Amino acid sequence: MPKKRKSKKGAYESYCIRIESWELPYSFGINRLKDFWPGPYQEHFDLEIAGMFLYPSKLSGKNIRVNIWGERELTDALERHDKYPDLEPKCIGSISARGKHRDFMGSVSADTLPLVSQMLTLGKYKYLSLHGFASIMAVLEFIRLNFRNLLTPMTGTLILHCLYNPKIGGIDTYMDTKEKRD
Repeated sequence: MPKKRKSKKGAYESYCIRIESWELPYSFGINRLKDFWPGPYQEHFDLEIAGMFLYPSKLSGKNIRVNIWGERELTDALERHDKYPDLEPKCIGSISARGKHRDFMGSVSADTLPLVSQMLTLGKYKYLSLHGFASIMAVLEFIRLNFRNLLTPMTGTLILHCLYNPKIGGIDTYMDTKEKRD
């Protein structure tokens, strides 16, 4: 029996993107592609963001397109984790870069996108940060994303976190201050 190949993880990396524009397209219809989508209906919505990298410095000032899909299956997995005891997700999204084109594609719980779009409309989210590992193939696989309200470089970072909290059955937000460390 051949040995299972382990993927090697690189260093933990963080990326910050300033949100310059966004939209939340939505489509709903009768499902005519039963092999592709289960059930009688087909639904799709995602958050599309145009942004610019603030850090790391090697990408600072470069544009990126972000697509975050709302997945109903993730809502179920968050609320009923006992139903998925063997689920071991590898990442929530990744960046692909080809020439001048940089794209992030990822997924979040479908319940999250309406709250995020409200916060974007109100101007409460101005930044998106992505955190994860570079793999051996130089693909960036992200395990966490945060929408941020305010960045104050040099003195610290004030962050508005948005996380799903299964104890309350909804989205929980809280403020956090992180002091700059040398």
